Amino acid sequence: MQPTTPTNGPKRPPRGTYAVKVDATGRFKLPAAYKEYLDSLPDNTLFITLTFGMIRAYTGSSWEQALSKLETRPLVQLAVWEDGDRYGQDVKPDSTGRATLPQKVREAAPVEDAMVQMRFHGEVIWMYTDAQYAAMTAKNDATRDDVKSQAAELGFV
Repeated sequence: MQPTTPTNGPKRPPRGTYAVKVDATGRFKLPAAYKEYLDSLPDNTLFITLTFGMIRAYTGSSWEQALSKLETRPLVQLAVWEDGDRYGQDVKPDSTGRATLPQKVREAAPVEDAMVQMRFHGEVIWMYTDAQYAAMTAKNDATRDDVKSQAAELGFV
């Protein structure tokens, strides 16, 4: 679920999934809605890393906020933090919204000359490879009827 943001602050993160081409050097262009959102933030720097096998781009202080959720398990927090720093780097998109994935991220999750599916999850951009996206959609498709039934019980459908 997307958080809401006051109208006098940054826009809310974009909704939906966007297909983005990563070129042979790891460069990609953010969708216009993503660029517009990032430009509304005080700092549009992204911390791009690999988290549990998925490329993620953390906006603002969202990396620190995610790590703070692990405070009750300091060894887990340390391991996740170390992995984040091992793969990740701060990346500042250029004025046209182009950015480059860190080299270590590309080595661990080869996406050069491929499409990735991007979507915001809270304040974090998740970048699915074709295989990750197919697995996610297959899982959702397999549970669709059960989820629909439960959503109807809660008044959603």
